Amino acid sequence: MQIKDETISIDNFEQFFAGLVGENGSDYIIIDSNSHMNLFYKMDALANGQRFSFHRTYKGADYKDYDLDVGWYLRDLEVLEPFKNTLVIVKKTDLPTLVKTSTDDVPNVEYKDESDSMNGTAKISMIINPNYESRFDKRATVTRLRL
Repeated sequence: MQIKDETISIDNFEQFFAGLVGENGSDYIIIDSNSHMNLFYKMDALANGQRFSFHRTYKGADYKDYDLDVGWYLRDLEVLEPFKNTLVIVKKTDLPTLVKTSTDDVPNVEYKDESDSMNGTAKISMIINPNYESRFDKRATVTRLRL
């Protein structure tokens, strides 16, 4: 995937978003990583008078927010650092997918013994391969937006 970086002020987001997606907001997803865009712009109304939902939309686009400072399982991944405090706008058809790499549903499990009897240490690693790989369109362009 190719990443197109943009920097705009929060005041210009609505105009920028409309220019990017046009009338096809439902074909896109907004991934918010600590930019807290939902505090500045009103999300679409929820169905049936709901007051709260984890599934929110903005101008038809699905909106997902992740707080990278709190998510213990994401906080230490260096690869996510460039995405902190950004919005990523992706066309749904360009999202990566998981594809099976084997015909059975059984993951491969391997053990690696790295124990050292001379030092009296025991170290055993377990490697689990779930037989899935991530595939994406290398020509796809996503927009990373800093507000």
